[in-house]
Amino acid sequence: MRLNITVFISMPNNFLKHYMDLLSPLGSITSHSMFGGFGLFSDKTVFAFVAKERLCIRANESQKKVFEKRGFQPFSYTKRTGRVVTSYYILPNDVLKDRNQVLQLAKCALNDSQNRGLSKRLSFPVKLRVLPNFQASTERMLRKAGIDSVECLYRVGAANAFLAIRASHNVPVKLELLWILEGAIQGVHWSVVSDQRRNELIHLIETV
Repeated sequence: MRLNITVFISMPNNFLKHYMDLLSPLGSITSHSMFGGFGLFSDKTVFAFVAKERLCIRANESQKKVFEKRGFQPFSYTKRTGRVVTSYYILPNDVLKDRNQVLQLAKCALNDSQNRGLSKRLSFPVKLRVLPNFQASTERMLRKAGIDSVECLYRVGAANAFLAIRASHNVPVKLELLWILEGAIQGVHWSVVSDQRRNELIHLIETV
């Protein structure tokens, strides 16, 4: 696992820059470390991922079926607890040679990510305390960590919120809180947060 991460992060900058330039028609593209590689963002919305010099595109449930039918492989990595399969699919070389096709796939991914974010914000209640899974103590922990609104929680995400709570409290914070936060963001009970998403979140808090 450590060896793989070293390989990802030591990826030549020209590959990352190439993909950022390639996707520049979609907006101001920025990159941040993610899953041992680099997530690509447009206006703070993640839609693509670069690892091992390959470009991966985020896929929703319907798009996954299309990608798999075309033979695209999901990006995955190995942890001590097992293999984690992400929602990012590796674009084959023949697709990468067609810039228009890459931009079309990336634009669909970006639009989906933006729409999901908008729908979540519109469906969120105004007060933290009425989110799914939340108790008064959950709201107090978030406020102490500097997260004082539903919009702020959505913006920072479950992993960053968990880390902020852990940093601002002098007592151990149970991992279950991470599922509670993610469930609140998804609008579901924490127990139905998928194993894949749990593994992704664990990786995020372990790599900070």
